[in-house]
Amino acid sequence: MLVAEAAKMGPADDGVDVGFGFADQDMMWMERFSPRHITGLNITPMQVRLDRQRVQRRGMADRITLTEGSATAMPLPDACCDIVTAVECAFHFHTRADFLAEAFRVPRPGGRLVLADVIRTAPEPAALRRRVQEFTWSQFAQKFAVPAANADQRAPYIAKLRAGGFATVDVRPIGEHVFPGLHRALAEDPALFARLPMDGRLPYRLLLNLDARTVYSAFDYVMATARKPTGKGVRDGAL
Repeated sequence: MLVAEAAKMGPADDGVDVGFGFADQDMMWMERFSPRHITGLNITPMQVRLDRQRVQRRGMADRITLTEGSATAMPLPDACCDIVTAVECAFHFHTRADFLAEAFRVPRPGGRLVLADVIRTAPEPAALRRRVQEFTWSQFAQKFAVPAANADQRAPYIAKLRAGGFATVDVRPIGEHVFPGLHRALAEDPALFARLPMDGRLPYRLLLNLDARTVYSAFDYVMATARKPTGKGVRDGAL
């Protein structure tokens, strides 16, 4: 909901949702915001195949197109959409900067980019807490295939968006509204827990009895919004 609301998604919009996962958000957005069309990109063939079936069963196949494709080499023409979204996946992309170049290319001038993303939080002043953060991030990066180039804190993250050509960049932390609920849901919902990577389930199970603030102390969950400029300032990848 927050991503679609931040994008001001509406009936006149063509959207590109990168790394759509299970496509739950695409179907929800279509139901609640009625965009003209959503194109989803995902590099996992099995997810694309299964989610196409789910979209078909919901009667949305004429409005949601799910395609196998890379976030850093999108199989899409220039200036083909109004909104680019990526929900909890841009930290995987190799690299986030390469994805941002593509996310700048495919929207029309004035198009919007909205990311729900995970970056590194600022280091704690206490040495022990800082070591915990470093260990937690390293484990996260290993289990979820996060490239070292994507270990951004907020200031470098904002700088990458601006260097990519985007204007009206805004990056705000929303982890306090996400992590406690996620932590609780993973403890209570076996089906959700099963979506974690196999090799990450045992380590996370050991953390379920800890406070969310401790478990997620290494992470800054952010909502990032930006626009592709209009007019003479627009060119490939920069102002």
